[in-house]
Amino acid sequence: MTDRYDVAVSEEGQDGKRRWQTIGVMFPSKKGEGFNIKIAGPHGVSWLSVFPAKPKDERQGSRPAARDDDADSVPF
Repeated sequence: MTDRYDVAVSEEGQDGKRRWQTIGVMFPSKKGEGFNIKIAGPHGVSWLSVFPAKPKDERQGSRPAARDDDADSVPF
């Protein structure tokens, strides 16, 4: 497994061709499971943390719980 991933977005040019623009990096968390993502944008740098989903009965605290009707679905 690699220790670093590029985060990229796809943009269509005026010629109709798709191009990939690297906007950040993702790497495994040093604190256990999950990843940290660093994204550079026009307003500065943003950090995201990605964690494995916890069972519904263990959710609390800083992570928002999913709505009951959406608990097992992905919105996209």
